[in-house]
Amino acid sequence: MSDIHKRVMKVINYYGLNVNNFSKEIGLNNNVTIDRIVKAKSAPSHAVITRILTRFKDIDANWLIQGKGAMEIKKNDA
Repeated sequence: MSDIHKRVMKVINYYGLNVNNFSKEIGLNNNVTIDRIVKAKSAPSHAVITRILTRFKDIDANWLIQGKGAMEIKKNDA
């Protein structure tokens, strides 16, 4: 999970948000937690990862947590 802070920042940028707006989107009262993750390169807690994946359902959990695969979940055309 050493580069998870980069992946969190990539999600923030992908949705055109800033740290404050992203924090609000995932239900945090302020941006301190996300700011610490992206600037201080702290690992997010399980609760924060869950909030991100719950709010942004097209983000692949394996990519976010482990950096494996693609950022977005592939949608079937069926």
